[in-house]
Amino acid sequence: MNAKKICIVDDEPIGREVLGDALGLQGYDLLLFASGDELLHYLDTETPDVILLDVMMPGKDGFAVCRQIKADERHQHVPVILITALSGRQALLKGLEAGADEFLSKPVNVLELQARVRTMLRIKTQYDALQNAMSLREDLMHMVVHDMKHPIASAMAHCYFIQSANDKNEAVAEGVDVVLAQLRRLLGFADDILASARMDEGKFTLELSTIDLKQMIQSVLDEHQVLARLANIDLRAELPAQTSMQDVDYEILKRVLENLLSNALKYSEEGSSVTVCLQCPTPDRAIYRIEVHDLGPGIDPSYRERIFEKFEVAALKQSGVAQTGVGLAFSRKAIEAHGGVLYMKENQPHGSIFTIELPTEHEALQA
Repeated sequence: MNAKKICIVDDEPIGREVLGDALGLQGYDLLLFASGDELLHYLDTETPDVILLDVMMPGKDGFAVCRQIKADERHQHVPVILITALSGRQALLKGLEAGADEFLSKPVNVLELQARVRTMLRIKTQYDALQNAMSLREDLMHMVVHDMKHPIASAMAHCYFIQSANDKNEAVAEGVDVVLAQLRRLLGFADDILASARMDEGKFTLELSTIDLKQMIQSVLDEHQVLARLANIDLRAELPAQTSMQDVDYEILKRVLENLLSNALKYSEEGSSVTVCLQCPTPDRAIYRIEVHDLGPGIDPSYRERIFEKFEVAALKQSGVAQTGVGLAFSRKAIEAHGGVLYMKENQPHGSIFTIELPTEHEALQA
């Protein structure tokens, strides 16, 4: 088993020696640094298990170094114990604001030091175990999602075969259309999960091409007409007469619109309507705006940001909040990758309006 790495930072050699001697018989791998800059240089390539950081140092003091460590996503989880000769509430508050996990006062009590280090190591070990478990769960999820796509594709192929063999039977044709629509939704969910994971890992890249937004919207509407008809919902479009050319990732933006439209149909009341609007840029507004209006139950204002957070999905569903799912979290990330925004507001007299705004000129942000 590898020895736990303990970083000791103190500009005074005797300070480093005292702490090193107190921990030297505990089986730790001790790394001694004379300044915060030396520690930060080490952290460029390594991650220790605990950091003991003196507060009173020339140049960057311990508070500043601690803030810098906790601002770095790679090392936010590493416990930092501040060691200080300062006393009083202000010093404690300053340390807490810097992100310190523990405090020791000089002169350091050896038994107290050893106990605090053991506690911090236990916390770090639990954190590492949790991260490893989450990583394994993510890997398993990716495998399951990938495996799902093959039977879905196979079922879709059989649907096309049934359609071709019963091209004159309207009842069969409509039933197959419904099955195909639901299979496309399942395939879309799988793609959302995988794309969202790539975004989180920084491996997502847009494949931009110039398309007519109006044509894309009409295509998505046509694909959803069967589901709308079966749900007795009037699916409408308000599209401009002119072409609406924009550089986007066609498949990604189409998937976002499919998510919003599927949600709107799912939560709308029978006999109501869903409307998709496209507004072109104007002299005082250099954006394309796509809106999906529904007359469903709407969403409480306190939840309107949370529905776009993937880690809130389960809790919101358990609370009975409508129009939630992984698709919304993916959709916001996808629109932000295009340099745009996705938000939700209240419809009148009831329902929701989900709005996509895409700037006509932008440098696409990579998730």
